[in-house]
Amino acid sequence: MLGVDIDGDSIIIVEVKETSAGPVVFGYGMAELPPEVANDEEAVSHFLQRLIISRELQSTDAVSTLESKDSFVKHLAIPQMPKADMENSVWWETERTSPFPLKEAFFDYHTIKEVTYEDGSRKVDVLVAAAKKDAITRRANALVKAGLKPVGIVARAIAIVSALQDKIKEEAGATVAIIDIGRLYTTLVVLEDGHLAFVRETKIGDYDFSEAIRTELNVSPETAELLKRKHGIALKEEEQRLLSVAVHEELEQIKDTLAFWEDLKTVAEMDTLPVSGKPQGEWSEAQQVAVAVRYPVERLVGELGRSLGFYKQQNPERKVQEILLCGRGAILRDVDRLLSARLALPVKVINPMENVRVGSPSVRQEEFQSIGTMLTAAFGLARKQSYRYINLLPGGLTVTRRPTTKRATTSQIAALFLASFLSLVTALFLVRQSYATDVEIQKERISSLSKMLSRASQFSQRMEEIKRQIEIIENAWLSNPDWFDLLRAISNLIPEGKLWLRSISFNAVRDSNGLPTEYLMKIEGYAKEPALVTEFTMHLAETDHFQNVQPGGSRIVELSEKHIREDVFLFSIDAKVRTSQWRKKSESKQR
Repeated sequence: MLGVDIDGDSIIIVEVKETSAGPVVFGYGMAELPPEVANDEEAVSHFLQRLIISRELQSTDAVSTLESKDSFVKHLAIPQMPKADMENSVWWETERTSPFPLKEAFFDYHTIKEVTYEDGSRKVDVLVAAAKKDAITRRANALVKAGLKPVGIVARAIAIVSALQDKIKEEAGATVAIIDIGRLYTTLVVLEDGHLAFVRETKIGDYDFSEAIRTELNVSPETAELLKRKHGIALKEEEQRLLSVAVHEELEQIKDTLAFWEDLKTVAEMDTLPVSGKPQGEWSEAQQVAVAVRYPVERLVGELGRSLGFYKQQNPERKVQEILLCGRGAILRDVDRLLSARLALPVKVINPMENVRVGSPSVRQEEFQSIGTMLTAAFGLARKQSYRYINLLPGGLTVTRRPTTKRATTSQIAALFLASFLSLVTALFLVRQSYATDVEIQKERISSLSKMLSRASQFSQRMEEIKRQIEIIENAWLSNPDWFDLLRAISNLIPEGKLWLRSISFNAVRDSNGLPTEYLMKIEGYAKEPALVTEFTMHLAETDHFQNVQPGGSRIVELSEKHIREDVFLFSIDAKVRTSQWRKKSESKQR
């Protein structure tokens, strides 16, 4: 089974097989979508398909979840009644508090247990979930277009509980809270005796942490991710205490409509100055990161505190014993310490994939030590428990299944290029695919017109026009290089840890019709030694993708970003990219 967690601009997949001895993981994958295509069904399908192929995953059955704005899950207590009346009663009670009309949604529920109260009345605890029909249809179509068979769509809270089913206390009286900090939303789940009893979702997530660091420190998204893991909110104990108290007092005193961000920076500057003895411009990197993430973290803590307070008010006989923290945002260093101090509860970062068996030589259990908690929702989706009782994918939903193409094994693209050029590769791949489709359409039109030519001579002029269009399209198609192989070839030539690329740019030379005839490439990067640049240039010239490869010179530079602390050589290389038409002719000559 393949668990597919699409959360905003993030795709996480995990392949799991259930056995009598427990779940076995056969593979996983993670990718970031370019912001401009995150809501494009076709683009999401393509990225998902390429991720599955690159990670060599074999399962075709898939379970997915939806964003919180399109779905919800809740706990209801319904008076005991015949089963024939139960569904109507649950439907009307859910409709009363639903954020969207249930007539426009798919709806499902599961009876948890019967409860007898002190006054002798009896009620039934029911878990209810619903999701918008159009959102489910879009997600199912996206899975099908990626070559998958959707077998279930469930609420995110249920997927999280499914992932942690082997680590949750199920004894009577146990009350445990789970906080999953996803990419866009944070999900709070309270379990009573191992059963889901309370759910709240807040639109604050890991994206807000990363974006705050990126904006405040003026660094790239990739650097923001590294700083988030390296520093987080990890100041010295005294600095941590003073900054936390100062911000907390400010939060209590001002209204939501004030310019909160500027006030926060002012308070942080005033209260950390006596401790560090430095002006703001000389703060350490750790202090800058801590101040940057403080605003979204404080917002999150406030929302979680209010939600837990509401639960305690509604269930005074229950006491939350501990909080299990998981999700992408759980990797923010020391966020568990802050949550524990502010919520007055023990908080533990939980890794649902710790000690899980692996079934593929390409996957090592050690990998899950650092990223296991990020895979929580996807891992839960891949387990049968996630959709056994509540499945929002209706049996009558019709989606058109495309034939699944044979999945060829490809080498994994280096992480640097995956982050920097994934959007470029996808865009160019779609362009080439569009050209190929146009060629086939025009050829079919020619074939149809040829049959009519003997009876209608007036079609001959139209035939010539279509042939000219085909020639232009084919020339444009053949003038494009194989971008995927090109970038993979460059990636394979880079000596790891010794040479880094800063940018790759392409300049198209076009003909009178505005179509590209050739591409000029320029590479800029850093190297520890000049000899590495020479070696890299020679290897580029030896490939089938480039010609006229010329070094553009190099010089010693001192990088401005603080996480790199050594002098390196800034170099540039110019080359001409060989087109698909040139390579096609070359292959013909070799035959």
